[in-house]
Amino acid sequence: GADPGMSTKDSQVLYVKRAMIGWKPTDWLAVEAGRTKNPLYMVNAMVFDHDIVMEGANEKLNYKFGDTNLFANLGQWIYTGSGVSGNDTQSTTSRQNMVLAFQAGAQQAFNDKFSAKGAIGYYDYTANGMNAKGVQQVAFVPYVGNTNVTSATVAAAGVNDLAILDVLGELNYMATPSIGVRPYAEYAYNTLGSDRYNSAIAATAAGAARTALQAAGKDDNAWLVGITIGSAKDLKSFEGKKVAKGDWSANLWYQSVGTYALDPNAIDSDIFDGKLNMEGTSLKAQYNIEDNVALNFTGAWGDRKNNAYGTTYSKADLSLNGTKYELFQFDVTYKF
Repeated sequence: GADPGMSTKDSQVLYVKRAMIGWKPTDWLAVEAGRTKNPLYMVNAMVFDHDIVMEGANEKLNYKFGDTNLFANLGQWIYTGSGVSGNDTQSTTSRQNMVLAFQAGAQQAFNDKFSAKGAIGYYDYTANGMNAKGVQQVAFVPYVGNTNVTSATVAAAGVNDLAILDVLGELNYMATPSIGVRPYAEYAYNTLGSDRYNSAIAATAAGAARTALQAAGKDDNAWLVGITIGSAKDLKSFEGKKVAKGDWSANLWYQSVGTYALDPNAIDSDIFDGKLNMEGTSLKAQYNIEDNVALNFTGAWGDRKNNAYGTTYSKADLSLNGTKYELFQFDVTYKF
């Protein structure tokens, strides 16, 4: 007979983070399919972490006339079991979930020193946490009060009742011939926040926990305001975040994320440890030793937004239900 251990001993797994094919039939349209970088315009990583890989299809449209550039980014991404969910615990039982992304915006150059860019996005989670028979598997249930959470739970990763409206924008200005300034802002609102709140209550057994959830209320919005200052040879380089040896930048922002506002599987895992119901100030700074070698600093100082809720998370480095968060992180980045 066959060696019962052969399949384990001899099997090997190759994980490919990104692999895609692309097609550009016209100057204004590009189509991608596979495992791709997030195609959306973002001012920060509040809604989708920069590290997330999107699996599926993207369509990118750009049309320029004069000093105005109109753009649209569309995405049809396989959520369950793919890089966009990462730690989605429903992947073996759920109906195939998709995220349908729609984003449209414009960029306007006023002169060689000043420009503006903004967009409106809508991100719809299609399966709503349902299995193949249309039965909800696991509803999102946030932690309440000061319960000491020692590990992530299935309920904390629930992706039901998520349809996020996102408004974001920035200004870019060359304050001197070699220093640019970028104030920016973003507001995200879960249009199904009331349903997400009601689903959490319905999924919780009658008792103290359900009473606490009901009393804690619905918080379904997230927002941030920030400013970036950095060196650049001109406005176009500053807009495109193109850096070279000797360049530096500092990005300071204040961020507030409600318990029912965003997908806990997709938010930035570096800031506030990827936890919901947090608000506070963050700072990222970078200095390029070489064109492809940079020193980085990340700092974050946050507190609970609503003390009636815990700091719910899907996956985090600190498996704790904390009230305060501080981060001091130094990195060296090498690109090759």
